[in-house]
Amino acid sequence: MNPGQEMIKLYAKQLRLPTLAQIDDLIRQAEEQGLSYADFLGQVLQREIHQREENQQRLKIRKAKFPLDKSLDTFDLSRLTQVEDALIWQLATGEFVKHRENVIMIGNPGNGKTHLAIGLGRRMCSYGFAELLFHVLSERNERGSVIITTNLEFSRWTEIFPDTMLTAALVDRLTHRAHILDMNGPSYRLEQRLKKQKGGGNQG
Repeated sequence: MNPGQEMIKLYAKQLRLPTLAQIDDLIRQAEEQGLSYADFLGQVLQREIHQREENQQRLKIRKAKFPLDKSLDTFDLSRLTQVEDALIWQLATGEFVKHRENVIMIGNPGNGKTHLAIGLGRRMCSYGFAELLFHVLSERNERGSVIITTNLEFSRWTEIFPDTMLTAALVDRLTHRAHILDMNGPSYRLEQRLKKQKGGGNQG
């Protein structure tokens, strides 16, 4: 490494530009391709911007404190017999957050509600929606979006919130501008458990 590259690394450290300190490959490519100073500088700055965007996305995901590492890419849409795939991909665009709409997923345990909620949440983080709240019932009515998953239909929410009138008011506010996904169906977790047990029995 020549003295010039050493100085670049030193300046990058002082300016807190970690990506700029790792541009040996860009320098080599610039020399091989005969890039102009302007083109080379443009590539360096572009890499720094991309790195900062990735770092911001990772920070937002950490702050969201999702309980599991799930994504939309690993969600089996074929299990949603009551929900159209198109609706899921529409929600994935983030338009519901821009319009301050809620998403409510209702269904029995083991049908992927948590997986889908986390997948949508992570996708929203990648779009820059840093204030996405997960599993929170608060005073965000018409001021922001919230994703809720529940095993209970609305008529049984009084089992959680004893005050019938307050519960009715809460449901009314949450559903006023909401996408309601009916995710009832056979339990995915139960199916997987039965498959493992069957496989183990065959081995025996």
